[in-house]
Amino acid sequence: MKIEEIREKIELFEEEVAREAYANRIGLKDELNIAKIFEKYKKIFDKENIILIERKVKNSKDRLEKRIYEHILYYLINGYLDLKVAKMQDEVETYEAKAFVKYKGKKINFRHLGVIIVNEKDKKIRDKMSDLDVNIKKKLNSYYKDLLENDYKMLKNLQFKGYQHFYELVKEIDYKDLEKVLKKFLIDTDERFEKLMENLMKDINIDLKDVKNYDAAHYFTGKEYDKHFPKERLMEVFSKTLLNLGFDIKNQKNIELDIEDRPKKVARAFCYPIKVPGEVKLVIKPHGGHDDYESILHESGHAEHYGNTNDKLPFELKMLGGNHSVSETYAFLFGFLLMNKEWLKNYTKMDDKTIDNFYRMSEGYKLFMFRRYCGKLIYELKLHNKNLKKLNNHFEETNQEYKDMGECYKDILSKSTKTIYNEKNYLVDVDDGFYSADYLRAWIMEAQLRNRLKEKYGSKWFLRKEAGDLLRKLYSYGDSKKIDEIAKEVGYDWLKVKYLFDEFNEFLDEYAV
Repeated sequence: MKIEEIREKIELFEEEVAREAYANRIGLKDELNIAKIFEKYKKIFDKENIILIERKVKNSKDRLEKRIYEHILYYLINGYLDLKVAKMQDEVETYEAKAFVKYKGKKINFRHLGVIIVNEKDKKIRDKMSDLDVNIKKKLNSYYKDLLENDYKMLKNLQFKGYQHFYELVKEIDYKDLEKVLKKFLIDTDERFEKLMENLMKDINIDLKDVKNYDAAHYFTGKEYDKHFPKERLMEVFSKTLLNLGFDIKNQKNIELDIEDRPKKVARAFCYPIKVPGEVKLVIKPHGGHDDYESILHESGHAEHYGNTNDKLPFELKMLGGNHSVSETYAFLFGFLLMNKEWLKNYTKMDDKTIDNFYRMSEGYKLFMFRRYCGKLIYELKLHNKNLKKLNNHFEETNQEYKDMGECYKDILSKSTKTIYNEKNYLVDVDDGFYSADYLRAWIMEAQLRNRLKEKYGSKWFLRKEAGDLLRKLYSYGDSKKIDEIAKEVGYDWLKVKYLFDEFNEFLDEYAV
């Protein structure tokens, strides 16, 4: 197949897949038919095409040309992995969309069970409901195990040393180096974080030794603050926040908002770029509360990124980048406005004491999630290398072994978050392609970018159109620049953990007492 034909067909394939998956996730379609689309375009993913593009990557002298071929290569290899299991992936999505549990004679859609649990006030009921999906998770884990084994086998066929080796090459990350830095952070903050969690869990009258991960999630729902974030003001606050930065969401015809409440619509907000920058979907299922505000702002970071991408860029540099940390940086920047006391003063009616209490809860959640993702990366490195060596409380390997990956998952995630995780999630909670590392690097970059915006435009940078202009320039690059290149664009020589770690340490010094 000629290179131009490969490029044209990838663009067509990507759009068809996006439309199919989008219809399923917004609740308009139960059955997912990605396998049928794969069959239609399967010749794109022939091994011969992968070899052809590999040569192009090696021989390209121009930086952008090389980047284009790198993105194509990554895409073809992932398609090569998925082609063999496209039908199974459809089965997984369809099974998950249709799965339900019964509680007190009522059917509960599996996709909404987690939301119901974390919103339940009674811990005894949360505990009972948390066991309802055991058989569903068992089935899903069985699927995911087969999917992973397929990836391992197919990557070996392409001469990669393993799963980790492949993603380190395409994302240009040394995962072990990142893991080393994160382990040190976990240890350095461990005692203070445990004290913080003890303090926070007292607010819901649970001793830390009894706290399950969903109990912590229940606390972090912060229902007592929801009255300050009414559903009726969501679109007003959201629109004003963007407008003050120079983004008129109401007149951005290329960004379509979907806020309808459909029974089978995925509960979690998401952004779906169908065609960049011409057709970007921003989806949320509002229910009222601060998480609605955080979710729509977070996803608008993705939407504005893709919606403001330079249309003259080649398709591959608009949306085929394998490293998602760039777009996640922009999403975190907007989503974390709810942890900004100045933004809260401008956009809510909370008094100073309430703002401080809300900040304590929300910044605690951010730290909790960062540590959770540190744990996820540590666990996933062990999972993909089939390494069952037990870790001690300093996350150092011992001579003992976990009985299986379920125990490994439970131990590492529980150590990282100081809450009790369940073994049943040992594959359900794994994201493809070390996405955990993309999130972690985005957290790090967001703190750097926010620091630069504050230096240039002050603590109320979110009210300045000039700040939006700087962001629009960054957005215009689409997926053509990697995250270290974005760091250089805003004046840093590299990704630096200092800004994020300083933020967390200052927070712990004040609130973990």
